[in-house]
This record gives sequence, C-alpha cells and structure tokens, in this order.
Amino acid sequence: MTSVDACEAAPEAARYANVEIARNVALACMSQGAKLVHISTDHVFSGTDSMMDEQAAIGPINIYAQTKAAGEIAVLDACPSAIVARTNFFGWGLPYRKSFSDTIIETLRSGREIGLFRDAYFTPILMESLIQSAHELIEADAEGLFHVVGDERLSKYEFGLRIAEVFGLDSVLVQSTSLEERRDLAPRPLDLSLDNLKMRAVIRHPIGNVDSQLRQLLARECRRLKLYTLQ
Repeated sequence: MTSVDACEAAPEAARYANVEIARNVALACMSQGAKLVHISTDHVFSGTDSMMDEQAAIGPINIYAQTKAAGEIAVLDACPSAIVARTNFFGWGLPYRKSFSDTIIETLRSGREIGLFRDAYFTPILMESLIQSAHELIEADAEGLFHVVGDERLSKYEFGLRIAEVFGLDSVLVQSTSLEERRDLAPRPLDLSLDNLKMRAVIRHPIGNVDSQLRQLLARECRRLKLYTLQ
C-alpha cells in the first residue's frame, strides 16, 4: 500500500501489505537462494533535514512510513542478503495506476492547471535508472540498505516546471502550493531528499540530473509512438 492517506485510514491492511507480505517474500527468497531487491521509500525520515544517508536515524511520521520502515527490518531479518532500496521513482505508469510524472504531463497537455508543493523536496529517479541500478548492485554482490535515488534535490513544484520545459508544455499552468498548509492530508515529511553516495560507490557512475532523466522519459515516449505508428 503506497497511498499515505489510505494507509492512515487502514493501518492493519497497511501493516499486512507492507510488513507481513514483504517478510513472506523474503523468507521464500531465503529458502530458495533467490536474490531479493525490496523496494522501500524515502518517507521513513521525519523530513526535517536534507540529503539523508543510510546511517541517519529514521523518524516515520505516518502509518505508511511506519509500515515501510518495519518492512525493511522484516526483510533484512528474514533474508540478510537482500537489497533494500529506498527510492522515489517516476516514469511511464500503467493505465490503471498513473505515476506522479504521468499526472503532471497529462494535466498540462490537457491545458489544465496543476498545483505542486514548493516546500516538499525529493531526489527523484527515472524508473529505468532504478531498475538498471538495482541490477548493477546485484552484479556487485551488494546487500543491505541503499538509497537508490537521483543525484539532484528539488521541490515537487520545481519538478513540474522541469517537466514543462523538457516536454514543451506551458509552465504557467504549474502552480506553486504549500504542503504545510494542507491540513486535510495525513502528515507527510517536507524533505524526502536522500544521499546516494553509497550506491554510486558500488555502481561507479552518477545517475544524472533531473533534466537528463526527463529527456530519457520523453525519448521513450517518442520511440513508443513511432512503433505504434509503424504498426
């Protein structure tokens, strides 16, 4: 369960999904000698500091983060050779589940305004880069906790502006809003930015800034549309 508000409304379901199922998968991988990459989240920190590394103390402030933090422990207890990847990824989603970048692109292409938080920070990584990095960690026989994120810290609002620029969309439609002012939402950390130096020391290359990753996202869409046209 990845919806912060849904987890807050159904904590037992969140614990089952994010802790017990994760533990069972880890136990199965351990028994079969299979390598496990467990996807965790940047939400496990309190959000009061920037660019947190793997040694920093966590401080989950909502049910989602609490269950994901407990899931990390459960996975590594059951399968010590697992890789636990704290991340925050974007990319082309699925028809039944839109990604954050999907929502921004579709809203701007429809000519509608979108409000994005100027005071909520993260270090996003393109989905394909996350997958490639996970495979590189496996090939290096890595295990344990890694921050598998991009190289650049920026706000959700800045991310929306970057998307508008790279995709040739109207940046005026990207409106600045404040997470601190949203009292209707479950508590969320303001700063989700993570330090990825431990991962980079293993894979031996940077992930790239947000603009380069967004250009990859656009290129993939262009290739997909070209293939569709040829069919």
